[in-house]
Amino acid sequence: MKARGSLSLVLLLGIAVVLAGCTSRGQDDAESEVVSELDRPLVDPISGPPVFGPPVWTLSTDPSTSEPIGAVEFFSVDDSALSVAFPIVQVPSDARIDAIWSFEGTELNLPETSVSIDQDRREGWIAFSLTNSASSEWPDGSYRVALISGGVEVAAAETQILKNASDG
Repeated sequence: MKARGSLSLVLLLGIAVVLAGCTSRGQDDAESEVVSELDRPLVDPISGPPVFGPPVWTLSTDPSTSEPIGAVEFFSVDDSALSVAFPIVQVPSDARIDAIWSFEGTELNLPETSVSIDQDRREGWIAFSLTNSASSEWPDGSYRVALISGGVEVAAAETQILKNASDG
């Protein structure tokens, strides 16, 4: 019986010595490695022009995410708005995106439509809409929106408004 008690005491002392060796310097090194990892950015900052995926024309977008709600191939002269959403591939935090609308190749004289990006983005959506508040129908034909950043076109989308939507 005495031998068993002595063996237990030796094992406990051995574990205590091993644990004591793992503290102090070893823990400090591990903590400093963790701190230095936290100081590094998780992802490199985005540089260069904004990049977008293929645009999606839609009748509406989610107000909180700008994600398109359904997709359309063309619009009707009696639709109330033309909306287009671009999936973000990468947009740097200092980017300003201007939307320039045109009809049949002629730029429309509209109030400035722009979005300023407050942080680097590698996902999400950016959307622009053109609404018809007049009581008349849209003119049928080709409509285009170009996204401009830093004076350069970075994306564009074109759609049609048809007199008879069933003609599409």
